[in-house]
Amino acid sequence: MGKYDARLAELVRDEVIARLEGSGGVIAITRRDLWFLSDEGGSSTPLGSIKRISRGEGNTVAVLGAQGTLMEIPLTAFKVDELRSFLESLKEHVVRARSNQTQSSPPPVAAPQPQPQPQPAHT
Repeated sequence: MGKYDARLAELVRDEVIARLEGSGGVIAITRRDLWFLSDEGGSSTPLGSIKRISRGEGNTVAVLGAQGTLMEIPLTAFKVDELRSFLESLKEHVVRARSNQTQSSPPPVAAPQPQPQPQPAHT
């Protein structure tokens, strides 16, 4: 059992489908969220909101959304090659989460059409 397993089990309600544990934290993927836990705390972000992953400021990897940085992961917490492979695998989970979001969204409801009013008979 890893150093962060108990905390991860407390916070994450969904099944963890992928995880990477390093010396400074753990990254976990559920069907809906990306989680990062370390000794300093934890954070999560919905998979469907992730737009891009790039090099962040300092020694971090930035998980970016439409409005900016969603999460920063310190490079020193993981072996670089393992982190790179894990983040590459994240792409398919993000695509799947976005696909599930659009499939589970209810179809737009059409506005009711006005019923024609009967015209009064002229005598």
